[in-house]
Amino acid sequence: MNTISDITPSLALVIRLVEEFRKLGPQVPIQVMQVYCEIARDPDVSMKDLGLRTGLQQSSVSRAISSLSSRNRHDKSGMNLVVSKEDPMNRRRKTVRLTHTGKLVAKALGEAVSHYTGR
Repeated sequence: MNTISDITPSLALVIRLVEEFRKLGPQVPIQVMQVYCEIARDPDVSMKDLGLRTGLQQSSVSRAISSLSSRNRHDKSGMNLVVSKEDPMNRRRKTVRLTHTGKLVAKALGEAVSHYTGR
């Protein structure tokens, strides 16, 4: 059984990753962070697959994508971390990928993980 001292380094890493996201906005919901990480892990992932991987409803995935895009669902400036597009072979399928800014954030997150894991 893990003690609190056993998991402290892992908690420090989680806090560091949340801090990186908070640089983008102080109130970024955890499900938005989760969706972003799935997109960073698998470029050109479909919105349907994002729902399956995260366990979120499709409407929640759409809201998260909207927040991560250049314009959010309220037509205000978004985070500009992802861009979505229709699949030319199947217009009902939308895929999502990181923007240049999104890739920079992914790099910063990767560096934070490396710092705490020593890899």
